[in-house]
Amino acid sequence: MYSTAIFEDINILGSHSRFDIKTENNFVGYSACIGAILSYYSVAFFKRKTLFVGGHFIMGALLLMSGYYIT
Repeated sequence: MYSTAIFEDINILGSHSRFDIKTENNFVGYSACIGAILSYYSVAFFKRKTLFVGGHFIMGALLLMSGYYIT
């Protein structure tokens, strides 16, 4: 619900996307699901600090790529 409003507002501001809003929402949902699955298995292999710092770095990189390709 919220991501639909965000993507609609981005379109109103004049940004053009290669994808429709439903596909963009699917990208957000799939990435969250993949992240949740990976986090379940990565807890057993890495220390807490490594997961925290590395996870934020990877999340930031992926969000930048998402913003580049969606907008």
